[in-house]
Amino acid sequence: MGASGAIFGMLMLFMLLYPETEFILFPIPFRIKAKYYLPVLIYIEFYFGLQQLKGNESNVAHFAHLGGALIGLVFYLVWRKKRIV
Repeated sequence: MGASGAIFGMLMLFMLLYPETEFILFPIPFRIKAKYYLPVLIYIEFYFGLQQLKGNESNVAHFAHLGGALIGLVFYLVWRKKRIV
């Protein structure tokens, strides 16, 4: 997993901690909440990862991005379980 996988992990943590925060997609001035943004990105990465398995060659490790998001989810679940409120 490289830097892009780590970015997906951070995006997952951000979405879980601040789901109502709005992003502005560049270059289109379109606002979208974090809780809708990441699931769309995950779906896109999964789709392109499956396309890569079919033989459509790409230099992007789509499943590493998904792995980063999964690790972000695991970190959140462990943190939430051990958190003392």
